Amino acid sequence: ANIPSWLEDLDQQKVPIVEIDQLIISNLENILEKYKLEFFKSNEIDIIISLIKDIISLDIRSIHQQNQAYVNANNLINEKMDQTFKIYIDNLKIEFIEIINNHNNN
Repeated sequence: ANIPSWLEDLDQQKVPIVEIDQLIISNLENILEKYKLEFFKSNEIDIIISLIKDIISLDIRSIHQQNQAYVNANNLINEKMDQTFKIYIDNLKIEFIEIINNHNNN
């Protein structure tokens, strides 16, 4: 049986780089001062940030979804576009953007 190339390359998948802006971290600290989390204490900001990065870097979407090209309103295939996603950690709803660098040859 032939193995599809996208399945053969699973071990070679790159782990995405997750960056969180310092302004976001400051906002999160302010939120944690006002609102109580169920599983974390407000002074555990480093653990929370690490967990957020770990979860986002896992990218649980299928390989097909990760590689899927963007189809515009006219059904024309464009390069992949930046996308917004949401995850929930404890009582936090986190929205993040996957920034696509279409001009990078990596």
